[in-house]
Amino acid sequence: ARLPLEMGLYEKLVWLDVVGCMLVSPPPVIVQRGCRPVILYLRKLLDSRVTRQVDLNHHALLGVPQDLLEQTGLTRLALRDNALTMLPNAFGGMVHLFTLHLDNNYLTNINPVVAKLTSLTDLSLSYNFLSTVFQDSGLLIKLARLRRLDISHNLLKEFPGEGCWCSELTMLDLSNNRLKTVPLEMHHLTNLSDLNLKDNVIQLPLQDLAEHPDVGVLFEFLRTLTNARGETNPKHVVVATNWLDLSGRPYKLLPVEVCLITSLTVLKLVRYGMEFLMDAVSSLVSLKVLELHDNQLHDLPASARCLTNLQRLSMSRNWLARIPTCIAGMVALQDLHLDGNQLTVVFPELQLLTNLRELNVQANCLRFLPSILTALVKLAVLDASYNQISALPPAVGVMTWLHRLSLKGNFITELPTSLHLMLRGNINTLDVSDNGLKSPPPEVVAHGTDSMLDYLRRIHLAETSAVLDLSDMALSYIPSDVMRFFQIRGIECVGLKRLILDGNEISSLPNYLRAMTTLTHISIKYCNFSKLPHWLGDLNDLVRLDIIGNDISSPPEEIQRRGVQAMVKYMKGIDSAWWTKELDLSGQRFESVPPEVCSVEGLISLKMHSQAFSEVPAEIGNLSALTHLDLQHCSLIELPNAIGRLYTLRELILNNNRLLTLPPSIGTCTALTALRLHENLVEDLPTQIGFLTRMQDLRIYNNNLLELPDEIGRLVWLPALRISANQLDRLVDTLGNMESLTDLLVSDNLLEGFTPQ
Repeated sequence: ARLPLEMGLYEKLVWLDVVGCMLVSPPPVIVQRGCRPVILYLRKLLDSRVTRQVDLNHHALLGVPQDLLEQTGLTRLALRDNALTMLPNAFGGMVHLFTLHLDNNYLTNINPVVAKLTSLTDLSLSYNFLSTVFQDSGLLIKLARLRRLDISHNLLKEFPGEGCWCSELTMLDLSNNRLKTVPLEMHHLTNLSDLNLKDNVIQLPLQDLAEHPDVGVLFEFLRTLTNARGETNPKHVVVATNWLDLSGRPYKLLPVEVCLITSLTVLKLVRYGMEFLMDAVSSLVSLKVLELHDNQLHDLPASARCLTNLQRLSMSRNWLARIPTCIAGMVALQDLHLDGNQLTVVFPELQLLTNLRELNVQANCLRFLPSILTALVKLAVLDASYNQISALPPAVGVMTWLHRLSLKGNFITELPTSLHLMLRGNINTLDVSDNGLKSPPPEVVAHGTDSMLDYLRRIHLAETSAVLDLSDMALSYIPSDVMRFFQIRGIECVGLKRLILDGNEISSLPNYLRAMTTLTHISIKYCNFSKLPHWLGDLNDLVRLDIIGNDISSPPEEIQRRGVQAMVKYMKGIDSAWWTKELDLSGQRFESVPPEVCSVEGLISLKMHSQAFSEVPAEIGNLSALTHLDLQHCSLIELPNAIGRLYTLRELILNNNRLLTLPPSIGTCTALTALRLHENLVEDLPTQIGFLTRMQDLRIYNNNLLELPDEIGRLVWLPALRISANQLDRLVDTLGNMESLTDLLVSDNLLEGFTPQ
């Protein structure tokens, strides 16, 4: 049945007849080739007893020869380019093998007995038809000394993770197979320096990593995934973190291997360069945190709706033009960050996220916030800063469960008064800066959330009570909100009745308040008022005006002491003077001329007789249109030179004062036709009186005149000269020039004789 191996020494043998011998060894395929191949075959087996190596490449063997299997002491065996389809069980007896080459055969699987070859360091199985290798669990773990493993050019669809526990492996060739992925355990091959995974069907981005010249790049990625997944093996036990951070990696695509880690609870893909997310992400059903910010995503796949355990989703700074509709299915979502996108609306389905606690949509293109947000009863933080929102829905006020509401950098000019309801809730931050708000005013906004909500509460209360209390709100002006209380029904004005502005920095009242004729009480205590507006006189129903704590000079203190009605009357007189050009403040007993009197532009007539002031301010000269000035029965001692600027003055009534003389500038009042100086203490008249050539009424009686100036003779149109009860001891000759003079009253003087010329 067998030829002796010693026949391999018959090198000169040229003919061998073994017909009918039923030989087992050499194999029939060799015997058929003739004498010479038989002798070579036997010689190789014979030499192997010494060299312990056998090279049977290119022998077209259909099976492993029995003679070979009996050589259990072999260390090297090469069976390349044969026709082997399987390895016999007896192969496991070759326990001393270091090198085994089975390339280019027809093997479809590997007999598990190979695991008994524990001394194996080099195993080559390329160019076969292997679809699986070492399918029995733990097979490769026993080949602990393996250094080179070549399984290229086969039909492998996967490589077992157990093969990655051959820690001595330095070369692994899996090229030209049908691998779709690689086992995560491969990173344990710490001695591996030569890895070939080319020409497989591995998907991106793992394909790029697999073809990277530095195998460490791939191993670092696999190690990261392994830590997230965890593993249990004979050598290592890694507790799963269920947490995976691939941020900052230029992969652009989510690796399929990640989607196989179904226990993941946290996945971070920040600054990943990703343009779309694959449908396979739906397999991560345990996911609780998904961070996708700083990518280039336009949408999420519809399958992401299956992430029903997701609690936090961050898609900040992507390219979203609308909120992905699949988010409506993420019913456990608590934090949703969509800031830095191009959103224009918030879709209604968002109200289904009833567990939502934080919603961030800042830096988008939103123009309004929908009322459906009120359905999110657990929402604590709402950030809609830096959008294009111009108004808030009144319903937002019922969201008393909010802790923080940020609307910074929008176009909101007015907050709804319904926001005051948040005072009853948990709100601690309301940020509306950089909006150009008019309501509440900037001073209120600057004092924080409580101040704003309190302001809105006061406005809201005033809508029903007609009492607006804005005291102690650090206001520097009356907010425009006051105007909302001005209403006209028919011919009757109805609206605000009480306006309280105590303790603010306000220094003036706006003109539009004059239209609120329903006001009965105004309180401006402890503000910065120096004067009250003249139009207060239009408020006929005003019965109370509290002004203590201010340094008010207008109206004068004398008027203030007389009460509201006196102030209203005074202010009404000043206000009407701007229209009628006539002002009558007679009998008010002012101790000084009120400043506002000299500021009424175009004033024609000013009557201020029976006062207590002793001088007239120089500002009287500002009344350049004045034609009638009545200052009789005051306590005047002198007149200012500015009186000469009243070029249009026709009547100057100064009787019953204490004047000693007139200023020389009186001569410029050339339009004067009447000058009444009687009942004064005048001792002399200025020579400039001669310029008053239009004078027709001059009364100087009951004074202390010692003499008349010669220039008085120029008053040629004067019909009567009343100079009785003075101290004159002579008359000037120029009186004779007064051609129109018909009456000359000179009684009760010191005249001894009078001869008119």
